[in-house]
Amino acid sequence: MSEVKQVSVTSIDANPHRDLDTYPWIESKVEALSRSIDAVGLWEGIIARPVGKRYQLAFGHHRLEAAKRNGLAKVKVIVRDLSDQQMLEFMGRENGEDYSTDFLVMLNTWEGAVNFERGCSKPIETARLLGWTTVYSDGDERMTAVAKHCASAHELVEAGHMVRADFDDLSVKQAGEIVMRAKTRINKIAQRGEALGHKPSQVKAAQASVAKGARAVAKKAKEGRLSTTELGANVDLEAYKSAGSSKPKKQLLFSAFGDALATQLSKTINTDAASEKLKAVIQSLDMIELDDDKRVVDRLNFELRELSSRAGEWAADLVVPKTVQKRIVELKAIEGGKS
Repeated sequence: MSEVKQVSVTSIDANPHRDLDTYPWIESKVEALSRSIDAVGLWEGIIARPVGKRYQLAFGHHRLEAAKRNGLAKVKVIVRDLSDQQMLEFMGRENGEDYSTDFLVMLNTWEGAVNFERGCSKPIETARLLGWTTVYSDGDERMTAVAKHCASAHELVEAGHMVRADFDDLSVKQAGEIVMRAKTRINKIAQRGEALGHKPSQVKAAQASVAKGARAVAKKAKEGRLSTTELGANVDLEAYKSAGSSKPKKQLLFSAFGDALATQLSKTINTDAASEKLKAVIQSLDMIELDDDKRVVDRLNFELRELSSRAGEWAADLVVPKTVQKRIVELKAIEGGKS
């Protein structure tokens, strides 16, 4: 059951899962709502639950703040009896729909769910609680991109690799490109370090270089110096810069990033979108009738030959010097007979 009441703005408290100290107002959102209130008044839609003589918001925090700044003494509130879990579910669905472009709000929602479950659940269960999963036709339930990004960011923050302020003013897409690349590299370094017998301190130092690179890229993204598509690759580049001349860090970064680059190269004109497009063009060659179509085919041939030439030049340079080969230790010697 629910009822609409006129409630004093001073008697309304935030959702207990909403951390306004760590995640303050988004000023641009409040200002836009304030202008809307000036123009057409406050739209209904604030939902709250009664707590004694006061009320706790399920959602509508920015709308309430805008109402306060516009001098409204009372607002219409839809009052419902809601459990703590329902309060979190409302918050998750509201943010998933309304604030999908602001990453910090999403991260606050994710951490609210993690704290509600006291860290006992798996990420997929947290995502399910917030309504951030998709069930496919085969019955497989997967986390949405937003959920994956938030889970990765939370993991990086908890491990001390990044801080929440690093994500200020970043969109979900921007933050996702950064945290997914950083998390992948940090995990890869841990696996490599264990397999190759590096000291924990060396592994941590290499991971710190990745974290520093991720923070540098986040800063550049905020300044508009990098496009979203450039963020992931630049995490790698900034990590190398951060590593400096420290040999253990370089070794771990080299193996982790080198493998990733090899995988990327293996997909080039093999399993990537360009490959599918080339196949489609080849299948359409017998339909060519215009000179312009012939010109396009000639250009494709030219670019493929150029690609082959450039690849050959890189391959010629990509040879381990003989002086280095002499000091390389076989992997089985490092592993000490481990399976």
